[in-house]
Amino acid sequence: MNDATDILRWREHIGIFLVLLLIFPGISPAQYWGNQGMQIYSETLVKGDMDALVGVDAQLSGDTLYVTDMYGLRIYDVSTVTAPVEVSRVGTPGFATRFRLTDSLAFIADWTGLTIVDIQDIYHPELVNYVEIDSGAYGIELKDHYAYVSSNSELWVFDVSNPAAVTPVYQWTLPASGNIDLTSLMRYGNTLYLTTGLHLYVLDISNPAQPVLTFSMAYNSGGTCWGNMAISGNYLYVVTTLALFVYDISNPNQPVVVYNTLPAGSSSIYDIALRGNYMILNHWQGVWKIYDVSNPVSPTLVYASGGGNSNPFYWHYSLGAFTDPYMFFLDRGQPNGNGWTVHIWDMTNITNPMEISSFQTISGVSKSTHILERDGHTYALVAQGNSRNNAFGGFLRIVDVTNPSQPDLISTVEIPNEAFCVVAGGNYAVVRGYEISWPNWVHHLYLVDITDLNHPLIINQATIAAGQRFDQLNSMVMIGDTLFIADINRLTIMRVTGGAFQTLGTVSILGGASESLRMQGTEWAYVAGLTQGVQIYNVANPSGGFMYNWYDTPGSAFDVYLHNGYVYVADFTGIVVLRDMNHILMPVTTIPTASSVWYITGENNLIFVTRGDRTIEVFDITDPEQPVSLGTYNTSGVPRQMRVSHYGSRVYVSDHLDLGIYRPLFNYNPLPFSLIAPANDTTLSSQSIDFLWERSIDANGDSLMYSLHLWESQWDTTLNTSDTMLSVPASLFPGDGTYHWTVEVTDGAFTRTAEDTFQFALVTTGVDPDEYDLPERFALEANYPNPFNPTTTLRYRVPRTARVKIEVFNNLGQKVRTLVNGPHAPGIYAAVWDGTGDEGTAMASGVYVARMTAETLSQPVERFEDSRKMLLLK
Repeated sequence: MNDATDILRWREHIGIFLVLLLIFPGISPAQYWGNQGMQIYSETLVKGDMDALVGVDAQLSGDTLYVTDMYGLRIYDVSTVTAPVEVSRVGTPGFATRFRLTDSLAFIADWTGLTIVDIQDIYHPELVNYVEIDSGAYGIELKDHYAYVSSNSELWVFDVSNPAAVTPVYQWTLPASGNIDLTSLMRYGNTLYLTTGLHLYVLDISNPAQPVLTFSMAYNSGGTCWGNMAISGNYLYVVTTLALFVYDISNPNQPVVVYNTLPAGSSSIYDIALRGNYMILNHWQGVWKIYDVSNPVSPTLVYASGGGNSNPFYWHYSLGAFTDPYMFFLDRGQPNGNGWTVHIWDMTNITNPMEISSFQTISGVSKSTHILERDGHTYALVAQGNSRNNAFGGFLRIVDVTNPSQPDLISTVEIPNEAFCVVAGGNYAVVRGYEISWPNWVHHLYLVDITDLNHPLIINQATIAAGQRFDQLNSMVMIGDTLFIADINRLTIMRVTGGAFQTLGTVSILGGASESLRMQGTEWAYVAGLTQGVQIYNVANPSGGFMYNWYDTPGSAFDVYLHNGYVYVADFTGIVVLRDMNHILMPVTTIPTASSVWYITGENNLIFVTRGDRTIEVFDITDPEQPVSLGTYNTSGVPRQMRVSHYGSRVYVSDHLDLGIYRPLFNYNPLPFSLIAPANDTTLSSQSIDFLWERSIDANGDSLMYSLHLWESQWDTTLNTSDTMLSVPASLFPGDGTYHWTVEVTDGAFTRTAEDTFQFALVTTGVDPDEYDLPERFALEANYPNPFNPTTTLRYRVPRTARVKIEVFNNLGQKVRTLVNGPHAPGIYAAVWDGTGDEGTAMASGVYVARMTAETLSQPVERFEDSRKMLLLK
């Protein structure tokens, strides 16, 4: 097959897919996962989580164990069953539940849609496709090149012959029957069994693309099926909380009930696993039983596990893979926190099974992240909650994210409370946590010494107050050693000094409601106050702070982001844009969003918001008053608080189940930069002039080209370079005079001009040609003329790029004028003093001193200082 034919067939697939999207409006395009504006660098601190209502699953294929949880699909090598090893994992957009395997692919129902993962290389699984289903996805089955997915109200049939271009071919709406959100599927030849919470449906799939309903039955036992079924021989087993249903499926399309009751010694049933003639029933709270079902109509109890104090599990559990000779139990808990555990039991002796090993995922729910730059490295400080069963605990984890594709967890500190917010300044981090002293949430602060990031240490703590709310993820800001804290009814300002907290002052918060806090310097606090809108407090005097302004937003203000005179509010139902006019807020526009908006941050003319549908939406605010949506991105968990670094090229998402590090794929404008030398209003008399400017940054990593623009009234020219310095011979200029210069930078798509435009005077007439050579040392020459009235000129020499300052002092040592202050390229310069002070006031006759100080901008650092006396006579 040639490439042209492949392309034509691919276009046919795309065309069919777009047509089918119009026919089946409940299906959303696949590009909403993974490539809509954001690319994942990595996911670290990946916690395992199994919700009681999520039908997690485990399947064994050879020596490889596949497990789904709320994060996604995890793959383990269990060739040594007493020492399982996680070999890889891949996140899915929703909460991964049941799945089916082929030789090369995993098809996963993950609550929000159908996810397809390539597992040919188990060490490097790759997400192939994702199809969002509005009504959810809970059950999955396969036949030929078709995938069947059950949602909370529908059965979908997809053609998956091309996994990268899945097409829906059939949709069946389930009859309303109550509790239908617990659906699952099981195939037996050409028959598909679909269970809901209250009903069993049987469909003939001889024609895979056109299922035909052949049988339905209500579970009249009064119990609820949690979607768990199993088949052995010609019998289908379905469990509800109050009965075990056994169906004879000799005629698959017309099952016959042969058993319908709780087996002897049994209680409420939640899960089932079958292997040969043995059935395991899960009765919750660590109680499970094994039955001999060689006679399906008369299950016989052969083993009962202990419950109560002899419960081998830490929390509620599900039955995973039941193989020969092992049983894999999916425990939703861990000994001292949240996260899950897989228990492996040897079932060789079915009447006396024994646990032989177990393995766990990392604990902790990622809630808040602070980004710290130190010694050329970037670190993420992550506050994690780890509470379970009313026992409170958490972590501060420190991750080196200098290489975002390979984050490295370097240290962990256990926090006594449910940690939910972290900030840092200098050598201290502050972690905020809560515990419940019913009916109040009590908040505590923990001061962590992070001088050595590999060995952080809690050195102090303080209690804020009772009567708080939980999880105010953006409720602290630390600037230097000053800590700002917003709690439910007040704003507290503290100083962190000497390893202790010192309260400087408090301010009452309007309406006793706050969710997040942002600071503009150390004087202005912006509080998102939920139903009380956005509030601005002046805290220049911490002991006398006061509310300065308030704007009542139309929704509930959860978070704010400040940018160039505008305030962007995550207002639950959308984004509210306010103009900030000297701390007076004026409404501009409201941008509605498809789902509730929680937290907001931004950089480099982009803002990122987390939404209630577990997505991140990105907006372009190049026009600050008209944000433009650039798309949405699903994450593996529940995104909440975010941080941005590296000029917007990295986004860190506290994602409940992990810390996700993402790279926006949008093309950024090069960042602002300034001119350096020759400084503004400088007089030059060099044979060659070195023009120097700051380096601009392109967050995308694109190469940059600079254009030096020189001009005067009758002449102009432009010179290009990829460097930040350009030497221009004096002979290029048409003669002595005053010239202007600036620099533009481009990445090929966007162009930005320097923040300033400088001018300089070029004087070459009458200058000794020998003086065109660059000076060998710093020098400040005597002024001429001296005495003078009204002006005099000071010539000075700069041998290396340096920051130069020339100041004039009177005979009392008081500074009256700054003549020069800024970076200089190597050269010979002249500064003119007109006998006035900085305010333009004429100085009296007398002796004045001109002092020059200089410090080079490169290693080795060289410093220079010299003075000259000047006599002003009037």
